[in-house]
Amino acid sequence: MWVMRLFLLLFALSAAAFAQFGADKQVIDVDREWAQATTKADAAALDKILHDELIYIHSNGEADTKAQFIDNLKSGKRQYLSIDLHHPRVRVFGNAAVITSHAKIQTSMAGKPGEPVMLAFLHTYVKDKGAWRLVAHQSTRLPK
Repeated sequence: MWVMRLFLLLFALSAAAFAQFGADKQVIDVDREWAQATTKADAAALDKILHDELIYIHSNGEADTKAQFIDNLKSGKRQYLSIDLHHPRVRVFGNAAVITSHAKIQTSMAGKPGEPVMLAFLHTYVKDKGAWRLVAHQSTRLPK
């Protein structure tokens, strides 16, 4: 009897660990999709990835809503020429996930390309209607 209980406990723990690993990979995949959609100014993809309650804090301190972020990309006011993500680290807490990473990015503001910079990203995702959606973005410029 105790052997069966031990087996069930080990099975439950391994299933939980596997689910955690699966969620980690899903969040990293969505984060990469966000970077790709952002550099392409793909409003349709971003509409699916970004949560309606998104708060997007840029490294210069400006804050955007979901609509503002997408509108700025579509209009060309703000362009992301490249986003190269490095060293993602994910922590999943039920239906929420926090991912930290570094990124080398190059932007263009009002048609003027900037120098590539290194940023630290903090992204918070929530699982909403079966999909991981970005609800908060914070970026900080890293020293050269």
